[in-house]
Amino acid sequence: MPNEREILKLSACEQARLLHSGELSSLELTNIYLARIEASNDGLMAFTHVAPRRARWAASRWDKSRARGLAPESPLSGVPTGVKDLAFVRGMPTRFGSRAVPPISPLSDGTVTKRIRAAGMVITGKLSTSEFGAMPVTETDTHAPTRNAFNQEYTSGGSSGGSGTAVAAGLLPIAQGSDGAGSIRIPSAVGHLVGLKPTRGLISHVTPVDTGMRLSTVGGLGRTVEDAAAFLDVLADWPQDFVGRHKFDLPKGLRVKVSTESPICETAPEYQAAAEKVASILGDYGCEIAPADLPEVDLEDFLLLWKRLMANAPLIMESRLQPITAWLRSEGKKITKVTSIETRIRLEQYLLDSFENAALWVTPTIATKPPKIGAWKDADPETSFRNILGLGVYTAAYNVSGQPAITVPMGLCEDGLPIGVQIAGRTGCDAQVLQAARVVEQAVGGFRGDRIGAAFC
Repeated sequence: MPNEREILKLSACEQARLLHSGELSSLELTNIYLARIEASNDGLMAFTHVAPRRARWAASRWDKSRARGLAPESPLSGVPTGVKDLAFVRGMPTRFGSRAVPPISPLSDGTVTKRIRAAGMVITGKLSTSEFGAMPVTETDTHAPTRNAFNQEYTSGGSSGGSGTAVAAGLLPIAQGSDGAGSIRIPSAVGHLVGLKPTRGLISHVTPVDTGMRLSTVGGLGRTVEDAAAFLDVLADWPQDFVGRHKFDLPKGLRVKVSTESPICETAPEYQAAAEKVASILGDYGCEIAPADLPEVDLEDFLLLWKRLMANAPLIMESRLQPITAWLRSEGKKITKVTSIETRIRLEQYLLDSFENAALWVTPTIATKPPKIGAWKDADPETSFRNILGLGVYTAAYNVSGQPAITVPMGLCEDGLPIGVQIAGRTGCDAQVLQAARVVEQAVGGFRGDRIGAAFC
């Protein structure tokens, strides 16, 4: 059996293969990660709640099932994971990253959690989020800031910041996240991970406040494209085989649009160069590369949707909201449901039309460097919000259009922070997006286990 250091460098799917062969037990693997969490979480703040006894019980039960040939046959069966604190886990406190609601300990699992359990995965605890998932940084009033695994002075991104930090720092091999404007892809980009936002409707909508606009969905943050495909198989509404399909050859001759500039803000040169490199890789593979301008979406139109979404959030003590969330919610109450839905439908059609005859669209994942903890804050909440818009200018459009989009790791900047590049595809073409990401991953190597290992193992 590989030693602990070697195990921590493996992807979730690689670990699952060891579990299924009997070379490693789920309890052994779970104990490795629980020890990592105990040693590192206080400084990183990836977990808001850890459940070691429940995790060990679930892992032991999986081991007994495997011995009898009864373990679930999912591609991540037996592998430890965590659930973002916007989803219900039976008996674990949920706060939505907010002091405005008391901790809720649900008596039953939410939809996402049920599917994770049904796949045989072991839930170790709840992962941090920004307040109600509103921000691309994870700095709430309920706990200390969630920090970047590569440099703890910087943000982990958001809103799935705990998920990104947990995987990047080796506290988990893969983690669940949700994405309403980039909340899977942004933490993945700043954490040197692969993060996929699936096509709208592929996974049951699980956020009641978003039933009208349907901006958000769920997915996984992992180390490899295979991990992202496997987690999509776990969560999808009907049986899929993205793990198998993502290994099919990407068709030759696909038209790929490439944009490295945003009309909203300047993009860091390192991010532009990384996107151009991804385009070059796909071009060498046999795709037709076409430089293109990003669709010019009025920023105020998207902010209208986001404000209305925050106005839908269920609250008990509004006076305890963070200033930015309170501002978004207050402004959102001025917007009617009809106006927000009409705006979303109009923007969706415009964005889908902009794809034209392209199969894929390559951009940087984020435009601006992740800020240091607290550096984005201003006395005025609207100014604070606009200070960090550069993290979401490339990602939010695909939440509006409902198209699949993935971020892939493309090395580190000179300052040591990771670089991510986004590849988006046509509606329903999640497998093709995964195939393109795999082409890039094979060309550049993707996640570097030794890189994380040197710092955290």
